[in-house]
Amino acid sequence: MLLRFTSVKVISMKHTTLMLITVLVLLGTVAIIGLFIGQDGITASFVETVACYKDADCDDQIPATEDMCRNPGTAHSVCVNKPYSG
Repeated sequence: MLLRFTSVKVISMKHTTLMLITVLVLLGTVAIIGLFIGQDGITASFVETVACYKDADCDDQIPATEDMCRNPGTAHSVCVNKPYSG
């Protein structure tokens, strides 16, 4: 009877070890996926970022600059804040 109890305990330890390894692998996988997704979430990888839609979106609150939106509403949009000349 004692021998049978010992063998059940060894089998139980093997299952516990296997379960622990499985959990660690899953946690590692989730952590790695989290590194690739980033703080903006998974949709950030698929959504294009638009910097501006109109000149007013580029207002830097500096009266001495002209605030312009180049390529408005596209993924290639960029704000330009050029000092007024002369």
